[in-house]
Amino acid sequence: MAVTQQLVDEFEMANGLPINDPTSGYQETGFSTAATRFSPAGTYMMYVNREPRFYVNVSYNGSPWINTSEGTKLIETFFTGNTGKKGSWDFPRTGYIARKNLHPNSNPRISQYVARPFVMFRYAEVLLNYIEALNEYAPGHADIALYLNEIRDRAGLPNVAAGLGQLEMRAKIRHERRVELCLENLRYFDTRRWKIAEQTDGGAFYGMNVDAGTKLTDLVFYQRTVFERRIFRKSYYLQPIPQSEIDRDPNLVQNPGW
Repeated sequence: MAVTQQLVDEFEMANGLPINDPTSGYQETGFSTAATRFSPAGTYMMYVNREPRFYVNVSYNGSPWINTSEGTKLIETFFTGNTGKKGSWDFPRTGYIARKNLHPNSNPRISQYVARPFVMFRYAEVLLNYIEALNEYAPGHADIALYLNEIRDRAGLPNVAAGLGQLEMRAKIRHERRVELCLENLRYFDTRRWKIAEQTDGGAFYGMNVDAGTKLTDLVFYQRTVFERRIFRKSYYLQPIPQSEIDRDPNLVQNPGW
């Protein structure tokens, strides 16, 4: 359950600005000198002052582990760290671990696992489904910004700017779906129904450099590194019809690209 760098980059800063906004305060150099509400002192600056949802979804190098039964432990995903490539047989290939829906009393070190109910459908998805459809049917409808901002308010983020057009609001809604519903088995289907999977589901995928580092402050670990390259062709939107079925009925036409 390794989170990609692409998903890490999608989370906004605590001030509600994306990391590519030059006024957001985002940094990728150095380490924090003081603890914040969600990150301890000595945290790499990439992970400091991010929006609250980042910290409940992603465990990063140097983040406190959710289980505190044995005291506060920091997750180490660098090469020789306690959860790194050399330090654990079950290391994350990207240097990040999915944190959502983990029970705080689970302790893999002693094979203690506490189950949590699997969420099939929740209120945030109801709102996101509604405003996505409404933005396509009636752009500018007051409910779109109202319920989008309800989700952002719950996440501790400022409202989106007023007066956004349909295309801008579509991008905002898709961003919120990716962040709010991340790791809930929805992104796979979203990119396919939006027909953007050729851009989002193919190409190089990045993480940190898990083949390097002997301590939390080793900068060589904090390098964006390709961990795999994926392929998504246009034909992948539809499954191929088995040739045996086409042979049975000459009126059947194979799906495009197969």
